[in-house]
Amino acid sequence: MMLYILCATQEVQALTLLNSATVTIELATNAGTLPPAAVQLPYNWNSEQGGVSGKAHFVIRFPAAPDGPQQGLFIRRIGNSFELAVNGERLAKEGIHGDLYTDTRSQPRLFIIPPHLLRADNVVTITIGAVSGRSAGVGPVYGGTVEEVRRLYEESIRWRNNASLVIMVVSALLGGLVLLLWLHQRESLYLYYALSELLWAVHIADTQLEASPLPWPWWGFISYLTYAASPGFICKFSLTLIGRHDGWFKRLVDFQLWFTTPVIALALLGNRPGLVSLWLGFTILMCIAVAGAVIRHGFRESSVEQRVLSVAVAVTSVAAIRDMVVFRILPGYGGFPVLLFAWAAFGICMAWVIAQRLQKLTQSVGDMNNTLTQRLAQREKELGAIFESRAVHAQHQAVIDERQRIMRDMHDGLGSQLVSAVRLVKDSNVPRSMLAEQLEDALDILKLTVDAMQDTDGDIAMLLGTLRYRLSPRLDALGVALTWEVLPLPVVQNWTIQKSSHLQLILFEAISNVMAHAKATRAHLRAWHRNGENGDEIFISLS
Repeated sequence: MMLYILCATQEVQALTLLNSATVTIELATNAGTLPPAAVQLPYNWNSEQGGVSGKAHFVIRFPAAPDGPQQGLFIRRIGNSFELAVNGERLAKEGIHGDLYTDTRSQPRLFIIPPHLLRADNVVTITIGAVSGRSAGVGPVYGGTVEEVRRLYEESIRWRNNASLVIMVVSALLGGLVLLLWLHQRESLYLYYALSELLWAVHIADTQLEASPLPWPWWGFISYLTYAASPGFICKFSLTLIGRHDGWFKRLVDFQLWFTTPVIALALLGNRPGLVSLWLGFTILMCIAVAGAVIRHGFRESSVEQRVLSVAVAVTSVAAIRDMVVFRILPGYGGFPVLLFAWAAFGICMAWVIAQRLQKLTQSVGDMNNTLTQRLAQREKELGAIFESRAVHAQHQAVIDERQRIMRDMHDGLGSQLVSAVRLVKDSNVPRSMLAEQLEDALDILKLTVDAMQDTDGDIAMLLGTLRYRLSPRLDALGVALTWEVLPLPVVQNWTIQKSSHLQLILFEAISNVMAHAKATRAHLRAWHRNGENGDEIFISLS
């Protein structure tokens, strides 16, 4: 397509806005060249020509004093490719017509006209190459002194390009940090916000690139998809934050997110750029509905976070509506999208809301920990009291058990001896020596019972030594020579006082039989041990 535009303006003191034009169009289809027509700049190719490619040629006239200050031109937005000439001499050429990677729309352009080219009536010709669906066109054209146009150029660089770069970095950082938070806590609220910021950062990257990483329309698919999907995730985030992510609200937002991909693909692959505008219009209506719910909820709540969310959603919605009207309905070309700043403000507000939420969550966790600590301390105190009570009870029970054991030992040993002694006393025919012997046995049993109350910790040699100490005087008195052969013995594990008592009574009974019935003159006690199948075994023999 070839587009010829004749722009006539009146001379002004400083800047001149060139906006009236005559257009001739050459389409890439069989339609050929269209007849010239009057148009107004800025010129949006998609709005005027729809889903076709072509070329456009602009001719702009403006008066200037040849002997006056040096003149220049400033254009906010131009592309997809362009060539600019002044009075027939080319000043600049960027991009190649039909190239699917390069796009010159991302940067504002400043053109300084050499003094030797200036005339009283100057003609500027601009030829653009337009790719279907890629938002080609020519933005507002300003002519004036170099100082004036340079000021506009620097302001545009500062507020459009540099600000976009900063906003892109901020969105990427916020999205990355919140995504890490989601990976740690797995709460869907954080995932929705992280995806919205990361998608928005990818979309803004398109405003910084003159050479896309993918050819058109694939890069356009990514750019439009991220632009349309990021509001959907913001809506899900906002609804989740106010507890309304259910019912028809959830179904509406899910519908928008699920069908964004096929709608954008159909619009770009089918050369229907108007379908993108219709889908973005539906997205705006969805956002307005969600914003209404968020705002109503926010002003019913006393929470500062909810009210901040309401204000941020309202401001962002107004900015989105403004950009939709300016760039899709009027349409405008080359203006500044205020949604960039509104989104940045929204991101900062949401980061603050998330920080407040985390602070409250941390405080809540701290309070829970303090409560649990107090409960654990109280429970520990109660368990300590229970353990102490059980220890006292166990000690008391041990005393009772020890008393019962002593009573059993005295009943079985000393008691039987005393009963025998009483029977002998009642029998007048029993000699006194037999009665004395019976009483001595009872006294020895009493002594051995007292000795058994001392824990030997499994030392059998010590127990045998105590037995020898108690019975040696009686053996000597009877004239029985006792030979004692106790070899080193191992300590018996898990040996108890009751076992000591039983062993002493068994040996006492055996030695008593020696003294009473064997009429022996010598006695030999031997103790030794050996390793058996079940470990150490101790043997005691009395002969």
